[in-house]
Amino acid sequence: MTFAYIRPLPRGAHRWVERNRIDNEEKMNFLMQKQKEGFQVVVTHLAQSAVSFRKVDYTKPTLLVMGNEKDGVSKEVIALADKVIIIPMQGMVQSLNVSVATALILYEAEYQLENARRYALPQLTEEQRGKIRDEWLYRDVIARRSKGKIPLT
Repeated sequence: MTFAYIRPLPRGAHRWVERNRIDNEEKMNFLMQKQKEGFQVVVTHLAQSAVSFRKVDYTKPTLLVMGNEKDGVSKEVIALADKVIIIPMQGMVQSLNVSVATALILYEAEYQLENARRYALPQLTEEQRGKIRDEWLYRDVIARRSKGKIPLT
């Protein structure tokens, strides 16, 4: 599984998620390619046409796009989205911190996947799990502890 990111992941998650930086210029090509591969692109954005995040079928391959707290998601990405979602809220405030919003949406995705029994069996082969383990061992145990003498790549 490959994820694009801008900021570092929380401590610990970096061990198990392959990360790649994507320039803004490459962003649209990346999203369109993922759509061709069968991913639905789900974007968070306050809009009249947006649906509740609970109405998305996360058992389908999904690429979730979260905007930053200042500017949100670009118009180009919104236009490309298969679904535009919101987290329904009551009261005066209509937004959450991006990390909180992401957590709520991912929790809903996990709930749906659990109910679909997607976690009953491992989704990765023994070979894939071994590759992730070996890459983690290299990055975190060998390269990082070498204090720059051994490259991370």
